[in-house]
Amino acid sequence: SIEPLVDLLGRVPEFAAGSIVLALDRIGAPAVDALVEALSDETKRHPAILALGRIGDARAVGPLMQHYDFSEEVERAIRRIGPEAIEPLLRILPDRQPEVRQFLLEWGELAVPAILPLLARSDTAPLAEGVLVHLGPVALGFLLERASSETDVVVLARCLRALGRIGHPDAYPILSSYLASPSPAIRAAVVEGLSAARDPSIAPALAGLLDSGPPAFAIRVLQALCGAADPVAAGAVLGALGRPEPAVRAAALACASTMPHEVL
Repeated sequence: SIEPLVDLLGRVPEFAAGSIVLALDRIGAPAVDALVEALSDETKRHPAILALGRIGDARAVGPLMQHYDFSEEVERAIRRIGPEAIEPLLRILPDRQPEVRQFLLEWGELAVPAILPLLARSDTAPLAEGVLVHLGPVALGFLLERASSETDVVVLARCLRALGRIGHPDAYPILSSYLASPSPAIRAAVVEGLSAARDPSIAPALAGLLDSGPPAFAIRVLQALCGAADPVAAGAVLGALGRPEPAVRAAALACASTMPHEVL
């Protein structure tokens, strides 16, 4: 039966424990609960991790992540479980964010639907946004769909910022439409995202925002306009050289230095 086999894990030499691990693997899912309990026993922990990894049951994910001191074995076990581990991994957040991020990036598109709800949590939104931006085109369609139906201003701002940072042309129509949003938070998120993408095709719309917010917002707009080969944008940047704020003037000068001479 299962319990005597698990009990032996802490009593036999390591070379013999391998045979027990294989036996427990053949038993499969019915052995998971006893193996999870064995994780609390230091003498059984290492072979129990190996056995849980071979069985590949998602119920073991949370308990395994509590013992990341055996990092190689736990990583291997989680990978053997595969994408079924995504939901259990997300339940342990905000703990173990670097490790969870690594798994989410590995599973890519399969993880995106589960990542999107994390944008609604302040403690996980930076992780979610970073993973989505890293996945880029893989996450694009999911983010566009979410942004088109999202009613919460904070979550919408995070979606739009991520879309801007991804910098794919398919996102520019919705980003352009939100540049005219009455919400300062939404406009700021779009500009922040686009300042990372630095795509000149959206420059005229951005140029119209230079005088619509505080200095920090103007600096973001100027960062987004860097390299734009557009006369309207160039005129707005040159106009910003006359702003009273030294930081804005410095940002305008830096931006102008990246623009083609023929548009200045």
